[in-house]
Amino acid sequence: MRIVISAVTKAFDKYCIAGLTENGQWVRPIPNSFTTRFWEESDLRFGNKNDFLRSGDIIEFQGYEPTSFQHENHIEDIVVKDGKITFLRRYSNYELINFLVGKEDNRTIFQNTVHANGRSLCLVKPDQIRFEVTKYFDQPKKPKLVLNKQEFST
Repeated sequence: MRIVISAVTKAFDKYCIAGLTENGQWVRPIPNSFTTRFWEESDLRFGNKNDFLRSGDIIEFQGYEPTSFQHENHIEDIVVKDGKITFLRRYSNYELINFLVGKEDNRTIFQNTVHANGRSLCLVKPDQIRFEVTKYFDQPKKPKLVLNKQEFST
């Protein structure tokens, strides 16, 4: 399976990665492990080991769908068979933008993702981004963005 990495997020002291296939299907590669679904930093270093995986990287691996999902909305999970990911190349920013054009999800899929309703990943194309941060009482600050001309707070 070949994917273009679109998300690399820190999860505790490890990492979660996800990407899109050529036809726009989300895939979250997970290690072949019974103890964790997150990657060690060393697993995501390539080349001279100074180069860490990032958005726009094209990777390849052999994988299979898990028999059951750890989280029911994580339908995108694919277990990496031997735990080995092969780095193929890195898209330029221009190539990455061209790859993502037309692969954005609709508002229903976005809402399902935000509410953990059968999805956990989606790609959005905001109409505009307002640099606004809201804070309620002692809660952490949250960014606000506008999608399809409707406001949505994350």
